[in-house]
Amino acid sequence: MNNALIINSIGCGMCVTSCARGVYKFDYENKKSKVVNPTNCMVACQTCSNLCPAGAIAFAEENNTPQAKAQRIVRDLKLIPKAKEDLEKRKEDLKL
Repeated sequence: MNNALIINSIGCGMCVTSCARGVYKFDYENKKSKVVNPTNCMVACQTCSNLCPAGAIAFAEENNTPQAKAQRIVRDLKLIPKAKEDLEKRKEDLKL
């Protein structure tokens, strides 16, 4: 979960139209993009943030770097044992 945050959207819709994973929808009444499917967000993609002309999309709260947030997600969701399990399952495909 990457959980993009939209701050000060200018309503251009660039994030909505550029996100292939359906994270955003457009609120036509308020003319603003909204995050509606945060769990669809792909970690490290950041296409929407890179394309946002207003710099309105962030992936970490203030005083929290994206790296720290990603490491917290790995820890909280206990992803290391899952990664090791996946390595074993896919050993033939992943070995040198």
